[in-house]
Amino acid sequence: MAIHRRGLMLSAAAAAALPPLAHAQADEPVLVTIPKTRTAFEPGEVTITSGQTVRWRNRSIVEHSVVCDPTQPKDPASSALPDGAKPFDSGPFKDGATFEHRFETPGTYVYFCREHEGMGMVGKVIVTA
Repeated sequence: MAIHRRGLMLSAAAAAALPPLAHAQADEPVLVTIPKTRTAFEPGEVTITSGQTVRWRNRSIVEHSVVCDPTQPKDPASSALPDGAKPFDSGPFKDGATFEHRFETPGTYVYFCREHEGMGMVGKVIVTA
């Protein structure tokens, strides 16, 4: 029986010898981009496993930020943390700059751009165990 894994066709025995895909990809940051032409996070929602990192890259000519702290938004729906998770704030970062955060606590994180929250610049990270 052949099994497709990582773009390869492997025998069942060879596929069983490989580590699970989630573990193989856990060290690679998941990229969220802030595009040049929109005040948005793309993709607006990502799902990762506990221990993975998300990297936000600003491609816009204006400064943006990534804030996940329920005490800071103007609209309470713009930020949420799972129980036990600590807030984070990138501060403003310019075109070409990146910000990374490693997620340890499973749950749903809702974050926003401090500079553009009023324009709906909100994103979500779902962390599974």
